[in-house]
Amino acid sequence: MAEARRSTLALLPGIIDQPQRTLAQVALYPRGRWLPPLIFLIIALSILAVLRAPFAAQEATKEFQAQLATLPADQAQMVQGQLQFIGSPPFIAGTAIVLGMLSLLVGWIIAAAILYFASLLAGGELGYGRALALAPWLWLPYGLRDLVQALYVFMEGKVVVYQGLSFLVATGDNLKDMRDLAYLLLSQADLFALWHYLLVYAGLRAAGQLSQGSALFMTLVYAALTLALGAVPGLIGGSLMPGGG
Repeated sequence: MAEARRSTLALLPGIIDQPQRTLAQVALYPRGRWLPPLIFLIIALSILAVLRAPFAAQEATKEFQAQLATLPADQAQMVQGQLQFIGSPPFIAGTAIVLGMLSLLVGWIIAAAILYFASLLAGGELGYGRALALAPWLWLPYGLRDLVQALYVFMEGKVVVYQGLSFLVATGDNLKDMRDLAYLLLSQADLFALWHYLLVYAGLRAAGQLSQGSALFMTLVYAALTLALGAVPGLIGGSLMPGGG
């Protein structure tokens, strides 16, 4: 007999101590389950974006001043106002929030597709619709990571320079680091990412009805694919930078 539907808010604490049971509920009754996690994730990324914006604006101002110095005086005057607007904290924060929301949506669509096909190949029962319903819940650790980093920025008055374990291979040269695959992969590796993968495993077990071995293997496949996809934007951006080749 199927478990009775529980309220979405009552499920939220269970993502910590009862992830398998919680995700089974989400998959069994998916309607409307995405909204509370989505609200939490948007609030978390917005807080972090607003707190980071002044620091990003300072860096942007330095870059713009260097670019303006290479232009003739009349051209520099024409573009100075535009550059000041683009480099203002409100514009930077707003852009970061919009891009963050788009990143969430794209990430969920891709993650749900990977989980669906992984379950299908392993003989599981996780449909794409249920996989998509699970995605916002699997992302909750990343929302907590945003809040932790926001607290760090607020308390310390500086941003986190090296994400994850990227400090292990960082050279201090941003242009060089952004072209380094190891740097981009390690920047995604932290305790919150590990928690995310543990939730993926729990979801495959609970909603996909996979055995422990199949769920573990498919979680590793999922991790490899998402880490590789996560490095692609950085590699593309690094190749477009001067000297990127």
